[in-house]
Amino acid sequence: MGAVTGGFTGAVHLLPPHTALDLFDAHTAGRSIIRPVHLLIKIDQHLQRTDAIRSLFLDALHGLEEAKEICFQVCMMDVEYTPEVCVIGSTDVLTNWSTGVVMSMLASELYQVCLIWPADIPVPGAVEYKFKKDACETWESVPNRVVIVDNGSPATQTVTHTWDDGPGICETVTVEHESWSSLKSNYR
Repeated sequence: MGAVTGGFTGAVHLLPPHTALDLFDAHTAGRSIIRPVHLLIKIDQHLQRTDAIRSLFLDALHGLEEAKEICFQVCMMDVEYTPEVCVIGSTDVLTNWSTGVVMSMLASELYQVCLIWPADIPVPGAVEYKFKKDACETWESVPNRVVIVDNGSPATQTVTHTWDDGPGICETVTVEHESWSSLKSNYR
């Protein structure tokens, strides 16, 4: 793709999920930006930039506008496993497919961990993740799962799954967020 000076050229193309797109913009001081995209819209040279494309550039240049919290939950009902269930994934917050983040038992057979992507970090976009069991040694066999972390996603969200997309049914539990001062008052 050539340098962007005032508009885009081309036609509309649908790309498969997780396709890397090399975008070049005058505002990036000559740097290329590699971004995962689900849909690429190349606008005919006679049209102006769309909000979606403008947002793509702004996200790449400015990072997350606010912190994003994602609570990962996995139901282990009717699954043989030894304790210590983890979530692992494609960003630093999820240990870059390294050791994983240990989850806590929230309810009977329901595990959870809430993680925060801080403001001002580069926008991760499509974050891939999976769960591991048996002291974080055994991977689930389903394809990588995906959650979107960008400026358009909610400040807090919960994603709930069953192990290997199995039939287990766990009671989901909502997370009550308390301020630090109200939490401290419980122990005075």
